[in-house]
Amino acid sequence: MVANNLTDDHFYPQKAFTGQIKLKLNLLKAMCLVTVTSRTSRL
Repeated sequence: MVANNLTDDHFYPQKAFTGQIKLKLNLLKAMCLVTVTSRTSRL
């Protein structure tokens, strides 16, 4: 199972790359949400 996943990542680096991008985008969205909510709470 683990070996299969490793080989998948090796043969399909694009899939892992897009997964990382999606993760970073979600993180960015969460950070923006936090900053917006903190700003609105200050007002």
